[in-house]
Amino acid sequence: MLVVVVVYSLINLCLFFILEPPNIVEDSSTSSVICEKNNLCFLSCLAISDYPVTYLWTKDGETLNSDDVKIMNNIIAVRTRDAKYYGVYVCNATNNFGSTAYKITLSEGTKSSSVAEMMKGDGSEFFVIFAVNV
Repeated sequence: MLVVVVVYSLINLCLFFILEPPNIVEDSSTSSVICEKNNLCFLSCLAISDYPVTYLWTKDGETLNSDDVKIMNNIIAVRTRDAKYYGVYVCNATNNFGSTAYKITLSEGTKSSSVAEMMKGDGSEFFVIFAVNV
């Protein structure tokens, strides 16, 4: 981490800039998703930074490139047609000062992530609706 301090004595202004890679918000990022075969499931990671963040998703060390996987910045939608879609996906959040990787495991099971997920936060409830053409 690099910290830059600028002090301008005429007006007693002191600015601090913390130059570091993005931080993953683990409370808002899934680390494990269970998905039934032939369903549409969502994986997400959220990174925070004082600087713009870009996301790159990989699986098995390769950039995702399939008609069954749609990338929407920090969220991906996966149509699990067969076993090759299950495994560990990596979300790489990058800014000008570095990159942070976050692993998400997609497993086959009988309980799937829903297209409309109910999320809770700060005592209030709201729905997040995803519309993906896969």
